Amino acid sequence: MRVDSRAITSKEEAAEAGEAAARDGMVEVLVQAAAKLAADGGLLRRARSTGLNRRWPRAHFHPTPELFLQTGGATRFEGPEQRWELGTGELGLMPRGVPHAETPLDRASDYEIVVACHRDNGFTLVRATAPAQADGTRRITPAVILAVPGERGREAFRYLDEAEAAWRGGDHDAPGDLAVDLARVFLRVLAEETRRAAPGKRNYSPPVEAACAVVRSHLADPRLSVEWLARAAGCSADHLARRFRAETGSSVVAWVAGERVALAQRLLAEGRYQVAEVAWACGFAQPSYFIRVFRARTGMTPLAWRRARGAKGGAVA
Repeated sequence: MRVDSRAITSKEEAAEAGEAAARDGMVEVLVQAAAKLAADGGLLRRARSTGLNRRWPRAHFHPTPELFLQTGGATRFEGPEQRWELGTGELGLMPRGVPHAETPLDRASDYEIVVACHRDNGFTLVRATAPAQADGTRRITPAVILAVPGERGREAFRYLDEAEAAWRGGDHDAPGDLAVDLARVFLRVLAEETRRAAPGKRNYSPPVEAACAVVRSHLADPRLSVEWLARAAGCSADHLARRFRAETGSSVVAWVAGERVALAQRLLAEGRYQVAEVAWACGFAQPSYFIRVFRARTGMTPLAWRRARGAKGGAVA
């Protein structure tokens, strides 16, 4: 069978053009958010650091901080001993380890949010909407996923830690000039890194690349499923499953498990989390299931793996 090289080139060019447009759009969102904060620091809100690293109904937490930019509608956040909303034009700081459940709300405008997520080799920007599902419920679903590699962007997330530490009082109090300035620096760094990022080499087709990017930024969410990833990738679940196995040699479920175990190894090596907390941070609803999956992939239980690493100079907790 002859392959039309012109058709392949056209598809590659279209993919690159789409990525460039997504990158420019994200840069604009970040720059505008930094400018709005300069004019009104009260637009910055945060979750309180309560119930850290715990399992909480319908919620998940991340071992790194996140920043939410509400570009349409509103988001209701719920967690241990707190409930608050992020309105259009506001920015929400989610400290590391805070369990949170998110409910999308339409207000004067349709729901849309941009989230900056930490990655081991950079960061990911996710623009999400909340379309209705078959059962009538709505779930926040990525519409644009942009992975930006680089140490500078990855390290910028420390500004969110510092902003949270500098905050005055509770979640309804003013953040203070230092917290606002740190958030603005964070936004500017991400905008600069996003602007200068060259199109990355594609290892897989666009749907599979999109699914991989979503997984890596949502590992803590135990609700990850092939169906949800397919909606985020813009294809059917059957199509994604076939393409994923053909291109990666693995099923989606097995690949997700591998990514979760890899994250668990990094968190175990830090020595600051209990095994159950690592399980929850990696999207395992039950620590016993986490132990089974971890042992099947590494030949050791999480605790034994941590001790073995500690014997070689790593942290033990």
